[in-house]
Amino acid sequence: MRITFRRIRGCALMAVADVNASAAEELAAQYGATVKSLEGVLNDPAIDAVLIATSTDTHSDLIELASAAGKAVLCEKPVDLSLGRALATKA
Repeated sequence: MRITFRRIRGCALMAVADVNASAAEELAAQYGATVKSLEGVLNDPAIDAVLIATSTDTHSDLIELASAAGKAVLCEKPVDLSLGRALATKA
């Protein structure tokens, strides 16, 4: 994964959450971030935004969880495999 948003002033990768622990550790080490659980990311007041780059069937739920936690959300597309679910997703 290439982190191009690092070019934005004031933007830094702070944490990585991934079900694949070794992938999370590798990415975090590459960018000087820490590995956290999803709950750890959502509950961390120092994290302002989340980037969702997971399998499509998890996007809608993660968007809603992150939004409910007060995070800005960036999500790869599509939002969901179902147009109805994508339209119903509360961000």
